[in-house]
Amino acid sequence: MNAGTANNLGTEFEIRSDLGFLSESLENFGLNFNLTLVDSEVETGAVAQIFVPGSGPLEIDVVSQERRLQGQSPYVVNAGANWATSSGRTSVTLLFNRFGPRISQVGSQFLESVFEEGRSQFDLVFAQAVGSQVSAKLSATNLLSADYRFTQGGDLLRGWQPGRAFSLSLSWQPVGERQETKR
Repeated sequence: MNAGTANNLGTEFEIRSDLGFLSESLENFGLNFNLTLVDSEVETGAVAQIFVPGSGPLEIDVVSQERRLQGQSPYVVNAGANWATSSGRTSVTLLFNRFGPRISQVGSQFLESVFEEGRSQFDLVFAQAVGSQVSAKLSATNLLSADYRFTQGGDLLRGWQPGRAFSLSLSWQPVGERQETKR
């Protein structure tokens, strides 16, 4: 059931910089950081109208409830460190992501909401140009091997451990097939 109103109030901070201002030898290194803080609130009403085929509209009483918006974490942190050659043909990037607990499934008057518990993730990406038209990328994701956990009323409802993932990809871009923009 959808709520009549909801409020979402938040702020976001972001910092990006290369490290060349510290030393010329660090100009190929960069850092970025992003923090999002959100306070959300939904209030469901005390009466809902539903349509029953053959009977028409019907009003039912609903227990009033205040909760966060479904899927909205109270915070999200993203950070990264990268290095690239001056030509940009080789790069290494380390990424970090953390989000706070969020409602996965909204509860009812009889059942509490299901929460996806917060987790942290580190990823590493190495990219290398091979010639003028081919590039290779090696990615390692979920290096912390963080568990996915869903709880209801503080008890574990379901969870799994997806493990780490590694991938290698090659891409090819023909020289003559660049898209031109029309003015």
